[in-house]
Amino acid sequence: MLKFELLKIYREKTIYILSALLALVIFTPFLLGHSQFDYIQYYESNFKENNKTIENIKNDPTATETVSDLKEVNGYLGELIASIKNENSKKMLDSELKYEHKNLEDMEAGKLNAGSLIDQKTKVAVLHYLTTHGIEKISENSKDLGSVNYLSLLISMPQFVLVLLILISFHIAYILTLIIEKITLLFTIILLKPI
Repeated sequence: MLKFELLKIYREKTIYILSALLALVIFTPFLLGHSQFDYIQYYESNFKENNKTIENIKNDPTATETVSDLKEVNGYLGELIASIKNENSKKMLDSELKYEHKNLEDMEAGKLNAGSLIDQKTKVAVLHYLTTHGIEKISENSKDLGSVNYLSLLISMPQFVLVLLILISFHIAYILTLIIEKITLLFTIILLKPI
């Protein structure tokens, strides 16, 4: 009896439509995956902006600490840009760790306002773990990721999780509606059956 009812539920076209929609939501970011973020351009623009700032404030005696901080950051950015261009992943990871750690120190000291402190601490902790254990950093391009990394990337996006939960709730609601409809029909038959 249960097998018959389950077959009946899965023969409904609405289940197939909801399943296709769910699959579409999962695979659309993969199919439309954008090319990798241009980190070289991002880091080079930061490097140039820091140089401009150093030139503008180098004669100000009250900004000596800021100038030294910017020079230190530019040293890390220079290493990072060179290692990305040379495709040296180990050196890139070390340079990125130094750069992000300096950003974390500046954020904790109140010198830099660049997002969440918790996110920055997490980023530094992940980079530190990767460098100490000799693990290569994975690509952030969704087309280069393996399936587990791709799914973890999707699940880390709150918008995707919300859409996924809505579609799953539609599935559950539709199946429960079918089951309740069958139970109601069964009770109606039992109640209307002559004694």
